[in-house]
Amino acid sequence: MSISTDAYINFSNVKGESEDHEYKEWTAVRTFAFALSNTLCYDTSTPGLGAGTVSVGDLQVELVFDKACITLRQYLVQGTHIDSTKLKVRRQGGTQVPWYSLEMDNAVISESKISYGDGYFFALVFIKFKAYKEAYIPQDNKGAKGAEIQYKWIPAKTQTAPAA
Repeated sequence: MSISTDAYINFSNVKGESEDHEYKEWTAVRTFAFALSNTLCYDTSTPGLGAGTVSVGDLQVELVFDKACITLRQYLVQGTHIDSTKLKVRRQGGTQVPWYSLEMDNAVISESKISYGDGYFFALVFIKFKAYKEAYIPQDNKGAKGAEIQYKWIPAKTQTAPAA
């Protein structure tokens, strides 16, 4: 399915320059990547695979450069913690309802790179965090929201938390 989308991110106490009515003062996201992996155990004496320990990667976000990018680089230099970070992705058209959400608690900026090319200025930011909630909100072909599918994870405890 090919659908036009847009994404925004908000860091508590950091204002971006988005003028979008729903995401005013958030920062526009160009791309992002969020990886999870699980080292599986294979033992020839048993018929199946054993689950290992999950590895939760940093959230890598390429931001459309705005004033939040400089504040985030300052936070990296100073080691400042960010209480909450919210990433929202929504589909375009109709009511523009968010359909993907990632909320992180107690985050720090672990790396930042700025780049310029093809007439655009971006900041690539890597975000580490203590816990997160990931959600998908399905929509029908008329744009109506369905029931949210979500889970929470607390990597430091390597256990899932009850869904809120």
